[in-house]
Amino acid sequence: MFFFKRLILSLLTIFMVSSISFSGAAASAESILEVNAADYGFNEIDATQALQAAINSGAQKVVIPNMGKDWIISKTINLTSNQEIYFEPGVILVAKRGAFKGTGDVLILANNKNDIILRGYGAILKMQKEDYMSPEYTKGEWRHVLSIRSSANIQVLGLTCRDSGGDGIYLGDNKDQRPYCENVIIRDVICDNNYRQGITIISARNLLIENCILKNTSGTAPAAGIDFEPNYENEELTNCVVRNCIIENNEGAGIYFVPRYIKPNMSIKVEDCQIRDSYYGLAFISPYADGVEGLIEIINCRVENTKAAGIYIRDKDKSKARIRFTNCSIKDAATFSQSPIYFHI
Repeated sequence: MFFFKRLILSLLTIFMVSSISFSGAAASAESILEVNAADYGFNEIDATQALQAAINSGAQKVVIPNMGKDWIISKTINLTSNQEIYFEPGVILVAKRGAFKGTGDVLILANNKNDIILRGYGAILKMQKEDYMSPEYTKGEWRHVLSIRSSANIQVLGLTCRDSGGDGIYLGDNKDQRPYCENVIIRDVICDNNYRQGITIISARNLLIENCILKNTSGTAPAAGIDFEPNYENEELTNCVVRNCIIENNEGAGIYFVPRYIKPNMSIKVEDCQIRDSYYGLAFISPYADGVEGLIEIINCRVENTKAAGIYIRDKDKSKARIRFTNCSIKDAATFSQSPIYFHI
């Protein structure tokens, strides 16, 4: 009898200890609501380790404080899922001079991640465009400020992405996971002085680009404010909306549409945008492979002061897809060549 009492008592003790340990672990995990990246050892010469450690903490929110000095980053920062990163106003997160030697080295990467918010009104993500164009670097067009691949439920809010060796923001896939980015919002963002594009959309499903400024792209073709250009037929341009944006002073087009490889029906809407001071306004270049269906809508947009055509459409004769313009205006277009609206077969 005594033996059984001791056995029951021991089992109860084990159960209670296990319960306490489990509850304690859960409470510990849940308690990481917010961390300050500076607490992980801010270094004014190279802050990469501190920032990556803060992100790797698993906190629901990472605050990047304004230290009065730049956050200098020497290699790619890898984002994690289920996290908000808040950049305080005035923060400048900048690529280190002489770093990012690889042609595909990006400043910030979200690769197959979910549920991320990058919030940074008044903050700047900056690379070193002049470095990457120098003889010391192997020429490339993929040194993006922010690269988002095969990721879902992503918000980029208020940030300025500038001076890249590629795109301000790149949306694509990583070939091994889902072949598109899904549920992406890019709002109140400025992409300035990037080398290849302000924003490149390789593959996206449910994308909103709203209240953004895409300007001063120059360096290598296509050099657009925005470029819709899938690489493979399994990629998508589905329910993509560009709304209330200013797209100006880009070396190429304001917006390029080059969706020639995709198989799914595409749907793109551009509305209430101002497109000006570029080579083309809206350019549809070899837009569709035979059999591609869908619709590109241009609504309430104004195109002005372009060197070539305000609207340029090339090689669309075999496509089932449609382009529809509603309440649009073209002013002072084709100041150097072509005509305001130009069809090229």
